[in-house]
Amino acid sequence: LLRDGNGTAFDDSGADDNSYFIRPTATTDRFNLLTRGFYLFDTSAIPDTDTIDSAIFSLYPTVVNDDATIDPKAGLVLATIASNTAVAASDYQGTNGNVTRQANDIDYGAIVINQYNDWAILSAQLTNISKTGVTKYGTKLGQDIDNSIVWANVAARNINNRTADTADTTSDPKLAVTHTAGGAVAGRSTAFSLMG
Repeated sequence: LLRDGNGTAFDDSGADDNSYFIRPTATTDRFNLLTRGFYLFDTSAIPDTDTIDSAIFSLYPTVVNDDATIDPKAGLVLATIASNTAVAASDYQGTNGNVTRQANDIDYGAIVINQYNDWAILSAQLTNISKTGVTKYGTKLGQDIDNSIVWANVAARNINNRTADTADTTSDPKLAVTHTAGGAVAGRSTAFSLMG
């Protein structure tokens, strides 16, 4: 029920978020917290006729708690969310069926705090970047994506990332898209900040 049940809480105004978080209980195969994150970028500035060549989604983590038994992975999928400017508890359930990876998972152990960590968007998923509106990404544990969460009697495992509500803009979530105009040889890169 924790994975496919209804969301019970949300936060869309904190300076840091637990976009990857799982908390087991002491009871075998029981958990009492699992989170998912939502990251929306207005990418309509990309000309409709341009070809998207590559893209990098980046987060700036400040805390990582890893565990070898659970071996958590930081995954990226598309987001299903009711609003482009706010999060609701019901969005948790809405994104349950989003299981197509937009980038390869990153092992918690490979995450470096206090700097940007990058997820390279897979070439087959570049068509999901909107040239006319909002591109919506969601963060989920790789095990949540695969419905293969392993229980262990350990403390919560989480990654805290900076959000667009952080005081400055040097650590905001970002999406950098390289795109080429029709007939052009050299691509151009456009950086997008999180909508808020």
